[in-house]
Amino acid sequence: MYYFIVFRPLQVFYLGDLPKIVRPIKRASHPLTIAVELHLKNSLDDHDPHLHVVVRTNDLQAFLSRCKYFFGERWVLTHCAPCRSPKGAMLYAANKPGAEPVFYRGNLVEPC
Repeated sequence: MYYFIVFRPLQVFYLGDLPKIVRPIKRASHPLTIAVELHLKNSLDDHDPHLHVVVRTNDLQAFLSRCKYFFGERWVLTHCAPCRSPKGAMLYAANKPGAEPVFYRGNLVEPC
């Protein structure tokens, strides 16, 4: 099953801090199929860094606990919902102004 997840930092985060989150994402999501985009601003154009994650997993709780372990206390889960169209979710995340690709693994648009 596919999920659309949003994480927000609990500390100040800027684009220069991006390399610090790539490794935890890789480790938390191994070996899952995943796409992660960073957005530094929200839809109101305020500084609100957050990660849009589209992940394919059969055990959501295991993935979220791994994220909590590898992210530590730096990032918090703010939204999690089943995703009916992973391609649509990826296009939504990638087409927002200022979207920064963070990490991709696998092909999210292939059938389950």
